[in-house]
Amino acid sequence: MEPGARIEVTVSHDLAATGMLAPTHTSPETTAVLIFDRERRPTRQDLRPPRDLAQSVRVGGHLTTQIDRATGALSLSNPLWMQANVAGFAQYDQLTDLVFQLSGPAAFEQGYRSSYRAPDEVIRWSIRRMIPPGHYAWKARAEWRNLASDWVDGPVNGALTSFVVDAIPYDQEPGPPADPFDLQLVETATYPPLPAGLRASSWHPNGGRLRLQFVLKRQGDPWRGGEWLETDWLDRDPQQYDTLAVTEHVLFRLTSISGMGDPYDWRVRAVGEDGQASGWVLGRPFMVFIPAQRPTTLDDLMNTLERLDARVLDPRGPVEFPRLYLSEDWTGEGGTEDVSALRRWTERD
Repeated sequence: MEPGARIEVTVSHDLAATGMLAPTHTSPETTAVLIFDRERRPTRQDLRPPRDLAQSVRVGGHLTTQIDRATGALSLSNPLWMQANVAGFAQYDQLTDLVFQLSGPAAFEQGYRSSYRAPDEVIRWSIRRMIPPGHYAWKARAEWRNLASDWVDGPVNGALTSFVVDAIPYDQEPGPPADPFDLQLVETATYPPLPAGLRASSWHPNGGRLRLQFVLKRQGDPWRGGEWLETDWLDRDPQQYDTLAVTEHVLFRLTSISGMGDPYDWRVRAVGEDGQASGWVLGRPFMVFIPAQRPTTLDDLMNTLERLDARVLDPRGPVEFPRLYLSEDWTGEGGTEDVSALRRWTERD
């Protein structure tokens, strides 16, 4: 029955006498007019698909993949965005959602939804993270609650391609891995934390595997070749589209720590499968401090810090403070009230 339908019903006096319908006058028959009127709800046919689809790259154009030589981070040579105009409903003043769908190589898919958009709004979807190399096409549609318009394809060339992301430009000449970066100390989950390992990242300009070799020694001892802690062979995760870097750590256990403790130096390099190695990179020095007794006054604390300065810092002036690990918490209940001078030592990397 259509909205606004009109039906006339004739009611006899006998029916009116039952109380089911009350006549409005005393004529032999009473005619009642019933109007069936309900709100007309939007249908899929009312939801118009988006229009004026456009993209930042010329149709079928190529985007170059760029490599940050220091970190192996990947990025596109030019901004990449897709946009469409919201059409809304044909007869209703109702906000709708605009949905984009991007399809690429090896079943790669990525989507974006812009919610509660008014008719004639131009919505732009910017791709801010790297996507894998290959051929891409995209489409858009409008949605409202459980309704969806037809998909509208973005512009494509004769090969049904909207744009192409070029392959990763690995070096063709064999060479060593990149110098390690993001060097960090691995710490225990205890409080206060203690040193437990060394971590670093690197990447291979030829796209090959690499391993990280760490050397840990007491300050004052010479660096000895071959005495290192090393990882297994590391390969880039192909699902990490925005970087060529690999990250790994090794664990260690310090022994014979007592009194003022021993300051430690450490360094790391990356080695490829062909034996070519990066340069050595120094990590932040560290030491574990086990005081004979816990400082209980500010004077005690300052005296302790002076001893640490003399024990650890280079008299020519440090580039950075070594990382200090305390064998117990000096900031808890019962400890000295002012431990701000320790922050330069105990802040994490």
